[in-house]
Amino acid sequence: DFGEDYGRSKFEQEYLCSFDAANLGAILARQIGINEKKGLIGDHVEYDPLGAQLQISADIGHSDSSTWWFWQPCLGGYRIVDYDGGFGIDAEEWCIRLQSRIAKYGANAHGTIWLPHDARAKTFAAKRSAVEIFVEHFGSDHVSITPNSRIADRVNAARVLINRVEFHESNCHQGLEGLRAWSYKYNDETKIFSSEPVHDWASHDGDGFSYGCLIMSQLSPPVDDTRTIRGLTVGNNKVTLEELFADSKVQKRTRI
Repeated sequence: DFGEDYGRSKFEQEYLCSFDAANLGAILARQIGINEKKGLIGDHVEYDPLGAQLQISADIGHSDSSTWWFWQPCLGGYRIVDYDGGFGIDAEEWCIRLQSRIAKYGANAHGTIWLPHDARAKTFAAKRSAVEIFVEHFGSDHVSITPNSRIADRVNAARVLINRVEFHESNCHQGLEGLRAWSYKYNDETKIFSSEPVHDWASHDGDGFSYGCLIMSQLSPPVDDTRTIRGLTVGNNKVTLEELFADSKVQKRTRI
C-alpha cells in the first residue's frame, strides 16, 4: 500500500518501535543505515595521499546555509573524508575556510571545487559572482560549475551512488544527520509525496551531496595504478623485468 521505503519505515516505527527507522518520506536514511551496518561509515575512512585528488561538491547561499562535501574517488566507489557547513558566511570567508581545510590533506590534495550553477549570479550587494571570487582564490583550474540538472535527476543519482560511498563518521557527522533527515513531505489526504524534497535545514546537505553524486557519475573512474614489478637490483641499478626481457638475446636453435 505504501511502497517499499515508506512501508518499511512505517512498519519499523509502528510495529517494531524502532528509533532507528528512517523518517517517513526519507530519501537516503534507509540506505545510510545499511551502509553503517556494512562498515562503510566510520573513522577508518580516511584520505589516501596516494589516491585521487579531492573533489568538493557544494550547495551555497549568502543568508542561507552552505554545505561542502569532500570526495575522493577510489576503486569501486568513493570516500567522503570531510564535510563543512555554516550559515550566513559569504564567499570570501568560505574561500579562506576551505583553503585551511584542504591544506591539512597536503599540497597535492586539491582537485576541483564544484559550485552550483546559480553561483554565476551577481547582485547589487555583491558586485562579483561567487565563481569569480573562488577563481581569484583557487585559480580557474580548480573551480568548475556543476552541470545544470533537474532535482529529480540529482535525487536519482544520489540513490544510485549512495551504496558505494564511504563516510568518515566524525568529520561528516553533521552532514550525515542532514542526509538522514532529507525527505519528501507526505500528504495524508492525497496519500502521495511532494514532487520535490522539503526545503528545510536538511535540504542543503541533501543538495550538496546530490550535486556531488551527479558529478561523480560523470567523472572517469580512477585507474588501477599498479606499480611495475622490478627485478633484482645491484647497487643503484633499477631495471624492470620487462626491460630485462627486451634486452635479452633470443637464442636460436641450430642443427649440428
